[in-house]
Amino acid sequence: MINFLVTHNHRYTMDVFLPAIDPGVAAEIRVIPYDALRRAAPPPGQYLFADLERLGARGLQRATRIAWRARQRFGGAPVNDPERSLRRFELLRKLWNDGRNRFNAYRPADGESPGRYPVFVRHEKHHDGALTGLLADRDALDVALADLQRSGHSLGGLLVVEYLDASDEAGVFWKYGAFRIGEAIIPRHVFRGRSWVLKDPDLRDDATAAAEEAFLEQNPHEARLREIFDLACIQYGRIDYAVVDGTIQVWEINTNPVLVKLNPNPTRSRNRALFLARAEAAFRDLLNAQ
Repeated sequence: MINFLVTHNHRYTMDVFLPAIDPGVAAEIRVIPYDALRRAAPPPGQYLFADLERLGARGLQRATRIAWRARQRFGGAPVNDPERSLRRFELLRKLWNDGRNRFNAYRPADGESPGRYPVFVRHEKHHDGALTGLLADRDALDVALADLQRSGHSLGGLLVVEYLDASDEAGVFWKYGAFRIGEAIIPRHVFRGRSWVLKDPDLRDDATAAAEEAFLEQNPHEARLREIFDLACIQYGRIDYAVVDGTIQVWEINTNPVLVKLNPNPTRSRNRALFLARAEAAFRDLLNAQ
């Protein structure tokens, strides 16, 4: 049994995925909100800690206690150990310090100033993308941060991120997504568009479809992605990234990503089926490794 821990309002990722895979595998994945184990004893099985980036300091402490109690009772290492896994800011700063990413991130509440502009502001915990457009200088950043605070955002929950132009020679932006499930690195999608913020593909053309099919078939970045997941101490999640001058530039690792959508695009049904088969096999491997 895999105990898949999530924040209370975000179990939908597995609620859509589990009915789409083999019932025998799905029955061995128990989705549990963190709050349900606040006082209850951890049930037996392997533990997978999802949604780590959404946890505040108190929630992370609770997850760490759950992991410790589960290890004492049942042994084994958890998937996404909450004590070791890097969350969004820590990962971006680590990748910058190691020379892997060409852009840095800052916590404005810590009084840090960006090393270069333009920048944009986003939530440190949430997955709603940029909260601002591109900000050209310190004055524009100060105005944007003040506006966000007036609208109810806490300064302590914000990140300032240096902008990196990841467009190709035609001005098209490419965004890749790949999963890690246990030891498996599984390519998921390629988005192409004219906007620097890509939550979905803006361009739904033959070139995009061909690029995604090649990506799924060849898994060209597997070894480099595994290195980054290992660096982050994350064994479950989706990495979102671009490739700039042949180097992987990581935007984030989401530890409770949407695996499949409830109403999938019918033109991508083959890719969806391929991903589902690979994801199911990876979860089966996790269960067999217990």
